[in-house]
Amino acid sequence: MLAERARPQVERAAHRRVRRRNRRLRASRPLEDRGRQIIDRHRGSRRIDRGLRLPGTDGGGESRDRILCATCGQRVEDTLLFDGDRQSRRLRGEREAQGGQYKEGPDADRARDYHAGHLMSTIGHFHIVREIGRGGAGVVYLAEDVDIPGRRVALKRLRPEIAAVDADVLRREAAVLAAIEHPHILVVHEVGVAADGLYLVTEYLPEGSMADRIERGPLTEAEALTAARQTASALAAGHERGILHRDVKPANLLLASDGRVKVSDFGLAVHTVSPAAGSGDTTETVTLAGNAWSGGIFGTPLYIPPEALAGAAPSAAGDQFAFGVALHEMLTGRRPFSRSRGIQGVLDAPSIDPSCPSDLARIVARCVAKNARDRFASMAEVVAALDKAIARRGHDRRRLTRVVVGVAVLAAVLLSGWRVNVWRAGRAARRLNEEGRAALEAGRFGDARRLFLSARGADPDYLAACTNLGTLALLDSDPSWAVAILGDCAATFGDVDVVVYNHAAALRRAGDLAGAERALRRAVELARGGPLELAALSEATLVLTARGKAREARAIAEPRRPPAADTAERAILLKNIGLAELADGSAVAATATLKAAIAGPLPEGPRIDALIGLGHAEDLAGNREGAVAAFAEAIASGAAGEAQAEAMEGLGRGEPRPPGKSR
Repeated sequence: MLAERARPQVERAAHRRVRRRNRRLRASRPLEDRGRQIIDRHRGSRRIDRGLRLPGTDGGGESRDRILCATCGQRVEDTLLFDGDRQSRRLRGEREAQGGQYKEGPDADRARDYHAGHLMSTIGHFHIVREIGRGGAGVVYLAEDVDIPGRRVALKRLRPEIAAVDADVLRREAAVLAAIEHPHILVVHEVGVAADGLYLVTEYLPEGSMADRIERGPLTEAEALTAARQTASALAAGHERGILHRDVKPANLLLASDGRVKVSDFGLAVHTVSPAAGSGDTTETVTLAGNAWSGGIFGTPLYIPPEALAGAAPSAAGDQFAFGVALHEMLTGRRPFSRSRGIQGVLDAPSIDPSCPSDLARIVARCVAKNARDRFASMAEVVAALDKAIARRGHDRRRLTRVVVGVAVLAAVLLSGWRVNVWRAGRAARRLNEEGRAALEAGRFGDARRLFLSARGADPDYLAACTNLGTLALLDSDPSWAVAILGDCAATFGDVDVVVYNHAAALRRAGDLAGAERALRRAVELARGGPLELAALSEATLVLTARGKAREARAIAEPRRPPAADTAERAILLKNIGLAELADGSAVAATATLKAAIAGPLPEGPRIDALIGLGHAEDLAGNREGAVAAFAEAIASGAAGEAQAEAMEGLGRGEPRPPGKSR
């Protein structure tokens, strides 16, 4: 009740702050003059390649599939939308000329004026700083949040001619981004409505795109493998949820300041559903609701798969084809198809650069196979192939190979010398491991990682190095670096519960829920009756619930349900069981279980999750008063970010709804 009464006052105060900030900006900057200068620069420059031309359609020469920006001089690669319907023909009819070349008319000048007018202005509660990207469908600006000084975001607007065809593109793109919870998918903040249309706000990544990085030269083998693995895992997560990207290319792979890759621009994404039994189709593809661009060929030339040119429906194999082209580009700086033939180039046999390492060349060749049936069965298999390539190049694997070869030679020459070396290796591993523990306790995580890896390299059979690497991965906000290493440890110590559990936890936090489920089933079996049993059961319950297997999660955890939440481990397990009961539709049981968990010594984060889950359970059980109390207590306990938004939504909701996904 208090939250409902206070909300109008809070909103009015926020609007007053925005109006005051806008008045200060208008007083301090000559906006009209700045806008006219920017428009004049765009109109007067001769460096803009007016219009889009299909590469190779003029019969020879180098295709111009890039556009030069008049303001910054950078080349911008546009996404081409090939559509045969009357609506699109009408919109581009004035720009069609002889020789298959499209030339801009007055619509293009109006579009440039429209976006130039946004520079140095305010949209919603965001102040536009400058343009940072331009594509076939829209323009992206760097913006600052007026309400949160210092917060920088990326703000995307549609081109007017695209918005006229389908105004809800940005809303659907935001829905796709929000539906895929993955560390390598761009984070969406909000979708807003301005006087002239929608705008999409996402996190701002100042390092630019992979295309910008490739402009400076090919990536190193290690950089390319890391970036490719992160990209493939993000696409695999989308495919697992039935979402196809359809425009994978380096320009849509953004780089964070710490080097991580984030997949962006889901404006062309579609959702696939399983076909009806006996239909004879492999998939039935449906465009996201309301998309007015359906019925054509979408994508960027030399990334569009051959089957799409023949009219085949979008598929995960098409994303895999574009990923293979991008991987080759990361490794060599060029695509594996000739640009001289334009869009038809993908129908030729790929030209894999000889400088490409043999195992990576095989991955690229399989991804870009002309026949979709010859490619990997899924992006998950591509991730597994990249993990093997990373493991082969790992420092510990190379060191292990040298140790094995050295031992074989020494055994042939002098058995006693071999024994001395083994003893020294074990001693070195123990010394490095102790130094790593000291660095970990001092908070020097980078030094700790290096020392633990060196300890494992010195003695691959030294178990403590693997367990400490697992501990370090649990403390890291992005444990993707440890997935392959801990997988190698699990292969060495496959019967040790803590090693298998650490590998499973890293897989879950890296977004590979399917791999985490397999590893956790093994960990639960190994840990039965041991000190790690409750932690393994808790993690398995969480993963199974997240994968829509709440009933199976309950069946696994119920026999070991703690009688009371007298320890943190027992309270966390009860909390996860309660969330599984809630996801399975047992609101009454979930209410009782979550209340028991909250009564125990839950840490702050799990406690907030339990309170929000309790609010949803009370809602579903019809106890609105209890739901409001639970949501209010979650906010009072320090809920932030998504948890705070979900609790606020629960407070303001009049009718119950199923809970959101677990964090």
